[in-house]
Amino acid sequence: MNGTIQKKRPSRVNPLGWLIREFTRIRLTVWLLIVMGVTMIVGSIFPQGYGAETYVSAWGEARYLMYAKLGLLNLFHSKYFLVLGVILLLNLVFCSVVRLSGRRAGARSGEAPGYARRLRIGGAGTRADRACNVLTSRGYRILSDTGGTLTARRGPWPEGVSLLYHIAMAIAIVGFIISAVFSFEGDVTLWPGEP
Repeated sequence: MNGTIQKKRPSRVNPLGWLIREFTRIRLTVWLLIVMGVTMIVGSIFPQGYGAETYVSAWGEARYLMYAKLGLLNLFHSKYFLVLGVILLLNLVFCSVVRLSGRRAGARSGEAPGYARRLRIGGAGTRADRACNVLTSRGYRILSDTGGTLTARRGPWPEGVSLLYHIAMAIAIVGFIISAVFSFEGDVTLWPGEP
């Protein structure tokens, strides 16, 4: 360089990558659950889905108009609550996909994962044979033995257990969204002897 200062070009942000990163943050999940929890508490305090005359007779017109204007009388069918559920569902799906794809890529790279423990192996035979014997005697299942790296696991497939949990949560959230969009509450009077 001949005495001039060159400015570093700002890197271009990939909007899709940024969006996926934001949807995989645990912080988003926690905030969504807190906001939904507070909304559910408020929805449990204020009776939901009745006609205006019911609220007016119970609270008077002024309080009814104030609560209705704030949207406190039909929270569970509001677009606001539905959007929270959809965002939570997207967060859950993106977290699952990114976590599973990241775990598989790490397993294929041949590097030991960050949570791996080193074992000191003594005795006769090659180190790999001794390591296999020690691990199998401790209840581990040998997954691979390549390039000086031995991969073993004890217990269920952690990603599989996590995936089952996330699928169950996603099904519950889809049920919540369907219920929020299509459910209704009302009274039906049935008279004896009439269809």
